[in-house]
Amino acid sequence: MFIILSLFAIAQPSLSVETIRDLLYQSHPNQIVSYNDHLGEGPRHFDTDPRLNWNRVNCTTWWQQIIAKGYAKTDTEELRILDEIRYYFGQVSFGTRKHFLDRALYLDPTPFIDVQTMEIPFCEGTQKTTVPISLNHFRNAKKYKCSLYREEVSDIDIHYMSPNQTHRCAKNLPDGIYLLLPIAGEQYLDIWAKDSGPMGHVHGFILDKDGVHLQIYHASLEKGKIATEMLKEYIRTDSAQLFVGYKIYALQSKFYRDPRIYSYNPNNIRKIQHCETKRYGTF
Repeated sequence: MFIILSLFAIAQPSLSVETIRDLLYQSHPNQIVSYNDHLGEGPRHFDTDPRLNWNRVNCTTWWQQIIAKGYAKTDTEELRILDEIRYYFGQVSFGTRKHFLDRALYLDPTPFIDVQTMEIPFCEGTQKTTVPISLNHFRNAKKYKCSLYREEVSDIDIHYMSPNQTHRCAKNLPDGIYLLLPIAGEQYLDIWAKDSGPMGHVHGFILDKDGVHLQIYHASLEKGKIATEMLKEYIRTDSAQLFVGYKIYALQSKFYRDPRIYSYNPNNIRKIQHCETKRYGTF
């Protein structure tokens, strides 16, 4: 029997665009941007890093924490929502962490909505790629001996937009906050995919659409800080040549996982957590 997530069944957290904009506009000089993922599951887990770390971020953990703060009213709620974004169905363990954005957006995308489903002019993905995700390669690189969630899901089809089409699409979006995800090109994979193997969705920008202004923010390794620039200018930079195109995701106004579409088998989750307990003394 499959069980659906009911964490937010009674009170669905509401997105505050103002909160996210406040966070984006503020300067955070103490934030350290690095390639390493400074988040984990905490003490006595396979990855002992904390589940929340605002001061040390990478290109993914930064936007995950920003978006969690955008839905949260309290620190406790912030961690719960971050867990929902970062782990399949909010079930915390290394094996249920969303290590590949391609699989995560296919299996459990909440709270993200592909703008290609929103009938917005120029936002239909005209480019296509299939990403052959190698979970065995990833597990071996991490020296992780348990299973990962839904390992049978590996090859992911992605429909994406060219850089120029992305800009045309963004100009037609309703005002608000979006997640802009580049699609990795061969040069990007040559540099960054040694441990992970093939990837499609990578990095991560927050796109702020306000009238005619299309401002993007991201945790930049090149600049060593949270960087910001106009979308049209960024896609012409040398850094942007690492990407073949982009996908844009809107954010739900209410954080809600539709039980008619997304559910999970608790036995699969328990097996992963039990394996981690046995091997790594977790939980």
